[in-house]
Amino acid sequence: MKLRDARGEFRLSPDRLLRAVVRRVQLPVNYARLKWNAAHSARSVVDPASGVVVSMTTHGERLETVHLTIQSIAQGTVRPSRLVLALDSPLPDELPQGLQRMVDRGVEIVESAGRYGPHTKYYPYLCANPESQERLVTADDDVIYPRTWLEDLRAASDRHPGDIIAHRCHRIGVTSVAGRPEIRPYNSWEPCRTTEPSHLNFLTGVSGVLYPIGMQRALVREGERFQDVAPKADDVWLNWVAMRAGVRVRQVRSAPQNYSTVMSTQRTTLLSSNVQESANDLQIRQAYRSGDIGLLMREFSIEEVCEDGR
Repeated sequence: MKLRDARGEFRLSPDRLLRAVVRRVQLPVNYARLKWNAAHSARSVVDPASGVVVSMTTHGERLETVHLTIQSIAQGTVRPSRLVLALDSPLPDELPQGLQRMVDRGVEIVESAGRYGPHTKYYPYLCANPESQERLVTADDDVIYPRTWLEDLRAASDRHPGDIIAHRCHRIGVTSVAGRPEIRPYNSWEPCRTTEPSHLNFLTGVSGVLYPIGMQRALVREGERFQDVAPKADDVWLNWVAMRAGVRVRQVRSAPQNYSTVMSTQRTTLLSSNVQESANDLQIRQAYRSGDIGLLMREFSIEEVCEDGR
């Protein structure tokens, strides 16, 4: 058995074992409560005064379960001003009952103008709202988000309005080989263990990410270039655009957050192709050129000096 999982984390660490036991006890109870609330709650999914939009996408069989993720967001301490669910064209003639209930409670269904894969979670929203003055949060369609999920993102953004805020980041591994800077293989990167902002903090969208206005404008300017650079790796594209735009990534807590997933949604995921099959490395090489890697090396050197000076 491999000691590390697909995300590069140790499989049998005490912390992971404890989390597994707690999840095993809590998950069935919380899941049953979530399903009941999704089927019976009449509370609006949105709060127009919150100033934070949530955008997401789904496809295939997950159309039947995405309402559970939406319900987890809707029962949070802060609700989004809008919750936009972008779907590939053509839209289904009839939505699943659970999703239709969410639409009745305020979810907006939009039709994507193109087939953007994982980029559909944010790009159709930006195309329709290129001058939006609200912060944008992306969410995955198979995660059960905790009650303070959106509140924590918004609060961190209030304190650091120019930064991208993420609940889960990796640290980009950089090295020098024969005097030439290189990015280490993705599977060798370590989890982020700081709340300080950095271009070396590589956001991962699964746990939720907040994008400030400046980053949204940068993505609009770049347009659909992700189709050529990282068509199946939105995280690679988003981190590269952030670095080129001078927008640093900040993790909410000093430890990355991993949340439970909706049952029966993990049969086919981008994780298997992008991480386990190392497709991320190919798309990272396509995005990060020598000048970009040099910038990361300088960031790494500066942070090392700062740590030594403390």
